[in-house]
Amino acid sequence: MGVRQAVFSGWRLTKMLYCGLNATWPKKMTTTPEEALRRQIERYRSMTGEQRLQIALDLHALSCAVACEGIRQQFPQADAVEVERRLRQRLEAARR
Repeated sequence: MGVRQAVFSGWRLTKMLYCGLNATWPKKMTTTPEEALRRQIERYRSMTGEQRLQIALDLHALSCAVACEGIRQQFPQADAVEVERRLRQRLEAARR
């Protein structure tokens, strides 16, 4: 998944969770953080396991895409193999 596709997936997820699938965006938020969290949990509970898994995979892809962009900014000469190697190092370090 490319960066633009991953960012779009994250935006689509945010829109779906907070505004509903057919809502206009951006929508003025008038709820409290507690109410937003309650709604988010409610929506997660109404989803199938497959839908929740897809959200997790989309968020993982988005975070990897953002991390890769950071690596490319930090190491402009790095080729795709080097970026992947550094990403794997970061993911491994996060597990510890």
